[in-house]
Amino acid sequence: MVLSSGNSRGSNLAAMHRFFTMQEIPVRIALVVYTKRSAPIAGLCASLGIPALWISSKDPEAFERQVLHQVMTGDISLIALAGFLKQLSAGFISQLGNIPILNIHPALLPDFGGKGMYGHRVHESVFNSKEQFSGATIHKVDP
Repeated sequence: MVLSSGNSRGSNLAAMHRFFTMQEIPVRIALVVYTKRSAPIAGLCASLGIPALWISSKDPEAFERQVLHQVMTGDISLIALAGFLKQLSAGFISQLGNIPILNIHPALLPDFGGKGMYGHRVHESVFNSKEQFSGATIHKVDP
């Protein structure tokens, strides 16, 4: 399962799908959950044949209940946060049991992370710092 929020274009989702397909890795993206009805990622999912579901995140508890229901009734063994800008509650994470959550952050952590560090803000900070190296960080989410 992939969680995405806001106006996500789905660039990380597209990269994952392309990698799994090109490398013939037997991984299936079972579902993409997105939080803004008009998010471009919905069209990307349709073009890639990936099931997608809009769930409003205006009520975080209701959002987490609905996502948890999808996880428990689907064949979900991992959750990837790709352009997902919401913080998941400790209770939600604990209820997943052994299902890991991986977050994709568009810069090297611990630098260029923290409150407000997402989207173009991260990239501007990296460029303004004149760092010689940059990259992405994928880390396991915990409570």
